[in-house]
Amino acid sequence: MLWSLVLLVGCKKVEPAPREFDALIHYVWEKAEAGSDEELAEAIVNLEAATADLELPDGSVSRLSDDEIALVGVSGQKGDDAAGLFMTNAFGCGRSDLEASLAYAHQDELHTTTYETYQRTFDNSDSDWLAGRSDVLTWDVDYSVKYLGIEYDAETEGFLRRVPNLDDELTPFGSFLVARTYFPKPAVFEGNSDRYFEQDYQLEIYWQQGGETQHVYALWREFDFGASYQSESETAQRLLLNELYKWDDETAEGCEEGLP
Repeated sequence: MLWSLVLLVGCKKVEPAPREFDALIHYVWEKAEAGSDEELAEAIVNLEAATADLELPDGSVSRLSDDEIALVGVSGQKGDDAAGLFMTNAFGCGRSDLEASLAYAHQDELHTTTYETYQRTFDNSDSDWLAGRSDVLTWDVDYSVKYLGIEYDAETEGFLRRVPNLDDELTPFGSFLVARTYFPKPAVFEGNSDRYFEQDYQLEIYWQQGGETQHVYALWREFDFGASYQSESETAQRLLLNELYKWDDETAEGCEEGLP
């Protein structure tokens, strides 16, 4: 009788992944690190269908909750203060080339107009990750950016997870990638005490379909660079989305040229 009770308590029902786009973004944010391969695989299948049904390729996504930012260890911030955006895109790049690009230590060499300084330090072996001996690559990045004449220094922490090919039903697109990065603390501005960049959370999903890389990118930011460049400004949001498309263009160019 006791054993039967243990079985009933232990057999917790596994809830299916949602099907609506916004809910899927939050689901993958939550499952990116701790979720099973099967949970993420179902989410990506649903995400592909939801992406195909979108009226526009980019726009707003609902904000992260305090519990959701706590998943990456952030405290003392309000997730609701960070505006959420997303973009969907497809670009030419094969799986192995994409993995090499995303795992390259010197991202400033691939995206030459983005950074003033850039240093990426891996917590585990990038060689092992590229060789398939590990499925998760984690890192810290210290960088500086000069944008609109304003310079700031920031630190991000992140990881890149490869979900392997499970079977034709679970992973019809083969293996895929999930990346999640965030600010562990606000950026520091040089000589601009009235400017701020408090929060930055990013989620990226990549899969192969039709000979192209399909890319879903969601990010949540809280910033004020002065004038109209603020995270709640539609103008600033459009400029930021344009930068994300440019990043994909540069990645595609690097793949075509055999970089890195």
